[in-house]
Amino acid sequence: MKKIILLILTFALVINLCACFKDKTPAVSETYESDSEETLPENESVAETTPPLSEIPLELYSVEIKQETLDTGKYTASLIYPHISGYSDAETEEKVNAIIYSYVMRKMNTSVAETGAESGVEYFIDSFNVTYKGDKLISALCRGSVDAQDTAYSASFAYGINIDLSSAKLISFDSIVDYNGFKNDFVSGGYKIIYGYEKLLSETTAADLVAQYDPLYSIYPEFYIKEQSGDLSLGVIVDTVQIYGDVAALEGALEGKRYTTEYFTELTEEKVAKK
Repeated sequence: MKKIILLILTFALVINLCACFKDKTPAVSETYESDSEETLPENESVAETTPPLSEIPLELYSVEIKQETLDTGKYTASLIYPHISGYSDAETEEKVNAIIYSYVMRKMNTSVAETGAESGVEYFIDSFNVTYKGDKLISALCRGSVDAQDTAYSASFAYGINIDLSSAKLISFDSIVDYNGFKNDFVSGGYKIIYGYEKLLSETTAADLVAQYDPLYSIYPEFYIKEQSGDLSLGVIVDTVQIYGDVAALEGALEGKRYTTEYFTELTEEKVAKK
């Protein structure tokens, strides 16, 4: 009988000890899931393997690609455009999305008008890729085509959209680069064809391609900013539709280029080396 009582008391003590240890377990461990079953070295703690908050990349805002179909009777349009959400300033977010949509619609109306057709126009955007996403700048590249059945008009198009998020305004080409410096780099072969007629530069010259732009009248090429593996490039879209029925995009690396402006450096927060 004494042995049974002793066993009961021992069992009760074990239960109480387990309850005490459970109460002392840190709450954070309930949500922490290890990616590995390996044990830590004796001189290393979980806290030491967790990066400080300042080193954890935070999502500034989300970008989704929206689609929309229009049919006005004169033309049908298939639109694709970016839409941001979760930005820290709701008013700025609303303005930026309004700018993007307004710009997309303006480009569409211009392309449809250039066909000269009264009806039967098909406007199609097949891609809208975000090429740079930062806390002060968002840049994207749009590609598509427009066709008019009655006039047998068919052309490809491309354009960039670049927005200063801090001021919720479109960015102009001459605000981020000195045009003469860009032109010299372009003419000397600093920009390579990304898409378009692959033999373009063998059948014409880079000087001929930029001759259609004139800073005196604020006529500049469409452009976009591209970031890839931490390197920044400037993409320019040149109009070659009249000759080749398509547009061409050329990109040039910006590292070490003196013609970028201080405003560009502020927008990208990159240390663009000045030689």
